[in-house]
Amino acid sequence: MRPGRTALLAVIVVVLATAAGFLAMEAGYRAWVWLSQPASLPKAATGDRVDIGVYDRSHWEYDPDYGFRYPPGRRIAYTHIVTDRVTRCATVDTINERGNIGPIRGDYESADLKVALFGDSFPAFIQDGMTFPALLQDRLEAATGEDVHVLNFGRDGTGILQILDLAAGMVAEWQPDLVVITFITDDLRRVRIWRTVTERDGETRVLTTTTPDPDPPLERAADTYVVDARATGDWCRDTLAAGGRSPLVDRLAERYRNIAKGALHTSDGILDPGHSFLLSRILYGNPFLTEPRFRVPKLDLDDFRDDPGFRAAVERLQASGVPVVLVHLPIYPEVLAGEIQFRGSDRALWDSLEAAFGQPVESLLPRWPDLPDPAVMNASPQDYHPSPRGMAIIADGILQVLRDRGALDRPQ
Repeated sequence: MRPGRTALLAVIVVVLATAAGFLAMEAGYRAWVWLSQPASLPKAATGDRVDIGVYDRSHWEYDPDYGFRYPPGRRIAYTHIVTDRVTRCATVDTINERGNIGPIRGDYESADLKVALFGDSFPAFIQDGMTFPALLQDRLEAATGEDVHVLNFGRDGTGILQILDLAAGMVAEWQPDLVVITFITDDLRRVRIWRTVTERDGETRVLTTTTPDPDPPLERAADTYVVDARATGDWCRDTLAAGGRSPLVDRLAERYRNIAKGALHTSDGILDPGHSFLLSRILYGNPFLTEPRFRVPKLDLDDFRDDPGFRAAVERLQASGVPVVLVHLPIYPEVLAGEIQFRGSDRALWDSLEAAFGQPVESLLPRWPDLPDPAVMNASPQDYHPSPRGMAIIADGILQVLRDRGALDRPQ
């Protein structure tokens, strides 16, 4: 055999062996993903049903200063769709006339004790018409014998940086007697976010991004929720009464699949022959991606005081003269473990928060040693937001913190 042909044959053998080896690794990796990480598989890949909620109007509006606002008094038609049928209709009327979540009881201006409470989705979470800030108002009135009013400035998806931005602005506007800053451990590393409502290709898109842009490019934003003005309350009820099927239901389910595919993966399934799961895992950290996708990043800081906005917010709060109490809300896994579950720079950021305010963060975790069943705090087995019982436990815990800190001691 001629030397040239021998060399060519050797190259072919190496290429085929390499390809065979890669295919074997690809098959092995797919099997591993399928067997050991079923929860990570996109719905289209596992064949699971589509289970979504749809609004007829957005729950959020763009705000350049604070990221977003809740439109005051907005009533929203909610449609629950499972695979290809409407299964439930409801009206979301949780945004009060101030643009906060939950009931308004009493008069703020005439209250003896005015409290402004800030946080993420935990204070903004509502069940049976109740939030934990509303329950805290009841607890404070019973404990002090005074007329108390608690303002609930909980905003979903926000972290410490954004919580303090809002607190600095709202304290100047509302001039409360006391400020309570609540947060969960994940809030330590959350970056500031903005939410905006825009139209793309004839469809309403509610987008979340990390820059103050009312019309961000899709490569720098992520869909927040499925919104369609045609999904009115009347349409939902009529469709449900007729068996749940309609062309619009199919369209909404398809919109969700497209959004999920664009945001989470580009493969149609674990057996997709045109996509390398192994290569995508190596390049992008996700086996279903074929190109980088926008993700809200984690905060790349070890000290909050390195952020100019944080420093400005703390200075404004301290200059107001209003007492501030920092309260950490442990979530279910932390309660089970009996310890705060710090990751990455969490501990360093916690320490810098305490240093900036010159006071310790009061975690409620040591105050809950005797919960007979911590799961009663959860809204559902999959949702660690507070159930009505959890709201009561949180309200009681914050009340005890305020008592212990002397925050309820009032000059006579």
